[in-house]
Amino acid sequence: MNKTTVTICGRLVADPELRQTSKGDVANMRIAVNERRREADGGYADGKSSFYSVSAWGELGGEVMQCLRKGNCVVVHGTLRVNTFPSDGRNLERVEVTAEHIGPDLRFGTAFYRPRPRSGRTADNPAAGQQAAGAWQGRQVTERAHEEEYTGAYDVVDGAADPADGREPASIGT
Repeated sequence: MNKTTVTICGRLVADPELRQTSKGDVANMRIAVNERRREADGGYADGKSSFYSVSAWGELGGEVMQCLRKGNCVVVHGTLRVNTFPSDGRNLERVEVTAEHIGPDLRFGTAFYRPRPRSGRTADNPAAGQQAAGAWQGRQVTERAHEEEYTGAYDVVDGAADPADGREPASIGT
């Protein structure tokens, strides 16, 4: 089966909405993508806006509900389809994306990633045999880490982030 995959970067125009269906829970959201064009004076101007309906199923939808709000800048990667439906005697089209991946757009904010445990595996505790001797063990637990209050998978902070917080040591890859 052929499918069209897309990646869109835009802002949520409303808070995501959770809906329960016979196939499971789905988070629905609308994303506005604004065209930016360079003008003769070297500046930029907003162009035409496109709006996309995005659906996130299962665990991804649950994370969307916890983490994202109206106005957040996001990057969405998923499958694109155009659905046609009748309305007032005419056929209308709606561009829809079924999300496979969603994340914050780091051009507009700071985010701290906290992996969710899966089957006993985490970024700090890989499956047996997958960890090389002397390999970096992930972010070390610090006193500050215990003080942080997480509200979801992504914590966006308005102020500047601690430069060493959550980054890999410089020795990786050398």
